[in-house]
Amino acid sequence: MAAPEDVTTVVDKLYRRHFGRLVAAILRHAGLDDIETAEDLVQETFLAACKNWTEHVIPEKPEAWLFRVCRNKALNLMRAANNEEPQVDTVQFAADLLDEDAIKDDLLKMLFACASPVISPRAQVIMILKYVVNLRTEEIAAAFGSGQEAITKLLQRSRLKFQEGGINVRLPLMGQPQERLPVVHKAIYLIFNAGYKASGDRVINADLCLEAVALMRALLESEVCNHETKPLYALLLFNASRFEARTGAGGELLDLENQDRLRWSHPMVSLATAIFRSCRHDEMLSVYHIEASISYLHCISPSFGETDWRTIAGLYLRLKQYNPSPFVELSRATAVLFSGEPALAMSILNELGKQHWMAKYYLFQVTRGKVLKRLGKNKEALTCFRNALLRISSVPEQQYIGKLILEAELQVV
Repeated sequence: MAAPEDVTTVVDKLYRRHFGRLVAAILRHAGLDDIETAEDLVQETFLAACKNWTEHVIPEKPEAWLFRVCRNKALNLMRAANNEEPQVDTVQFAADLLDEDAIKDDLLKMLFACASPVISPRAQVIMILKYVVNLRTEEIAAAFGSGQEAITKLLQRSRLKFQEGGINVRLPLMGQPQERLPVVHKAIYLIFNAGYKASGDRVINADLCLEAVALMRALLESEVCNHETKPLYALLLFNASRFEARTGAGGELLDLENQDRLRWSHPMVSLATAIFRSCRHDEMLSVYHIEASISYLHCISPSFGETDWRTIAGLYLRLKQYNPSPFVELSRATAVLFSGEPALAMSILNELGKQHWMAKYYLFQVTRGKVLKRLGKNKEALTCFRNALLRISSVPEQQYIGKLILEAELQVV
């Protein structure tokens, strides 16, 4: 008999892989538009697994056990609601639960359903994290830097709006509203970025990033896509190719300058390059085309010093036209610095710093510190690094900034 902790580990892994799949399958086969009821059935199934497998043994095929129990619970609910035998092809229901193509189809339908305009952009992403990416409420709260209670209430409101709006998750995939694609792309982009950013004691949440990559691949394979899909997929692949090199031998965070490029996934870079080159000259361009261009230049460069920083700085300037964001300007300042123009980089930062909230942002302080250091103003750089350290809670980033402080202190003495 498996020890309780072994059961917990197995159930947790299955939850992360199958929660959204089961919810989507129930919604499609049981004729429900009530996500909360479907979710309750799935939660009951996983609780039953914890109890049954702790008392007995973990089945040889735990997924099949989960799918069978979940299917039976759904059928029992339908019988109770209709007071008659449900008109459901139970064989097809079971087959679809185990069929990878049907699973992918259901998840993509759920992805589009969660991108419904009846809920806010923030709620759309949170619903996707919950029902497509399979994150628990506490994990979503951590990703958004929010309290669990706030996320729970938002999910409740969103589920209610789904019921009121009659959202149909059974609409054929090729019949999904094309106007939702930009929302779907944006949500996947944000999911990847949430995983790519250091948080807590982790440098990266690779599982979350790879989930976003898998969703993009599924979109591309389904042919439910537009001019943004390919460049976004290429962008995510370029960034994912550098996962392993983002940490050093001691698990410390490494910036691009100090990464061992031999540890990059060159097969992934090659795949991303092929996809990028197939769409780089599209008539309709998007922010993803420009961002993919920037990542492409980083990935094909043999070293940090040989990177075409001047072209990258120009691309950020172009990106600013599409997306006039202070974060884009901050990235441009970095590219300008490494292209050999620290005075111009400081001019960009001085203008950005007029926004009070940006002046307090830790990456602004880190970037300003690096520019000041390049200008030979080590004492002022040290002040910036110390300010940045006060504004970050991620352990890997604290350690990274601590190293910058130590280096600046040695140069000040």
